[in-house]
Amino acid sequence: MKKSMIALAVAAATTAPVMVQAAAPEVSGFADIIFTVADDTSDVPNSTNTAESKFTADGEIDFKGNLADDVSVRVDIDVNLNADTRDSGDIEQAFFGWGINKDVTLLGGVFNNPIGWEAEDAPNMYQTTHSMNYSILDGQTALRGNNIAGVAVAGTVEKFTLTAALLNDLQQTDEENSLALVAAFAPTEELNLEAGIVTQDNDNPNTGGAGTVIDLNATFSKDDITIAGELLLASEIIDYSAMAMLNMAIPETDMSATVRGELVSFDADIDDTLALTLAGLYTVNDALGIVAELKYIDGEINDGDIQVVAEFVASF
Repeated sequence: MKKSMIALAVAAATTAPVMVQAAAPEVSGFADIIFTVADDTSDVPNSTNTAESKFTADGEIDFKGNLADDVSVRVDIDVNLNADTRDSGDIEQAFFGWGINKDVTLLGGVFNNPIGWEAEDAPNMYQTTHSMNYSILDGQTALRGNNIAGVAVAGTVEKFTLTAALLNDLQQTDEENSLALVAAFAPTEELNLEAGIVTQDNDNPNTGGAGTVIDLNATFSKDDITIAGELLLASEIIDYSAMAMLNMAIPETDMSATVRGELVSFDADIDDTLALTLAGLYTVNDALGIVAELKYIDGEINDGDIQVVAEFVASF
């Protein structure tokens, strides 16, 4: 699903100063269990497939609260199944939101990258795997997940929201900073348009640096249908990465279906990568959703590879 722009920042920037005073923090989270039926991408010649017929599990615990009407704090802790180290705790987000007035919010700490269309967490996704656009952005951020550290200011004027951020360099390069700017426009209740740009010091493709990244995306939702499109551009490594997605609820059921198509063109003598994803979601109730996904990948590295997974997302 489309993530809100820096989550709390926009919520605070588009309503009265953040939240109602609470005596104790709100606690929420989820558990994400995935069973991999087939995964050609993990095939190794003369060896076993390390992914197939295996369960993985991770989860998240979120704390949100405030001791003042205009300041809130949020901390998201990721927990992961790691049989090797037993060390499974990581910070996903840890930030404050200060509602300077009803239209402007200051955000500071570690938070989800405002650049890009797709959310990070399983309960906010239409399918199991992230898009290639998300993976590209994730690959540019040194922090776990597609997350960044710094301060951001979000302001809203009628149907426009503008967010500007001063950040640690995306790859945490010493003595360097990244700058990010995101503009969103909602001309109607059904349509949201967004453009974002983020800089970084590393523009060396030999070390994985994509340099400046630009992301353009749009979402249209009406009744039981959601359509999304995204185009990602970078100064190095890739020429473009495009994604189109359709999600449709199946009438008179608790199920929905998603189809997603993707194409990445590289800034090198490398074949384009094509991906097609089909997913079905069955919502058991507010606490549990079950997802089945089939994914086809073809390109320089993946030669018509297939992935088949089943996922259980339990929220509290």
